[in-house]
Amino acid sequence: MASTAGPPASDQLERIARETGRAAPYTIDLVDFRSAPDRSSPPATGPVWAARIAGVISGSDRYVAGTGGIDWRLFGRIPLVHAEGDDVTRSAAERAAGESIWVPTSLLPGSGADWSALDDDSLTVGIAVNGHAVRLHHRIDDHGRIRTSTFQRWGDPDNQGQWAAHPFGLEVTQHRTIAGVTMPAAGRAGWHFGTDRWESGVFFRYEITAYRLITPHGYPVRRN
Repeated sequence: MASTAGPPASDQLERIARETGRAAPYTIDLVDFRSAPDRSSPPATGPVWAARIAGVISGSDRYVAGTGGIDWRLFGRIPLVHAEGDDVTRSAAERAAGESIWVPTSLLPGSGADWSALDDDSLTVGIAVNGHAVRLHHRIDDHGRIRTSTFQRWGDPDNQGQWAAHPFGLEVTQHRTIAGVTMPAAGRAGWHFGTDRWESGVFFRYEITAYRLITPHGYPVRRN
């Protein structure tokens, strides 16, 4: 099935949020793959982002069971954004790999992640997501916390109908420990990271205010 062309869903949602004067509160399901029965490479099931904007727009941006998809509706009935297909799935899988920064427990030794230190303040980690190989490049501070995270992500950021690998990245502005997990709790993300188009490529600004790490079966991860 062919992919539906269009700007990234989060880009459209942020634009709508600005026009309505309201932020878009997201919820996201994150999976700790140490508890997966088959020890799947993280994050094999991936995230499900869900939001409701101005009380009238709702939907999700997801990567579930090896398939990516985007669906947003007005009043729960009128389609606003829909995308699916091989290109969307690959882009969603690579995004899921990038979002492993919020599931650090899934990248522990034995998870299948391939770590390598480049120098004192940068390292890389290779992740295979259902056959999609992704290598993340992290720059860290003196405390070992992520400052920036970058990778090559499949997409069509300029909405030209031409999908290809483009630099994608995250800048972290705040770290926070929630439910025993220290994570990049605020920042911004977008396309064209490291180029002169980065500022225009940013489409997502976030702050994590609540966090619950869940297993593939929907139960909170037990902590010793």
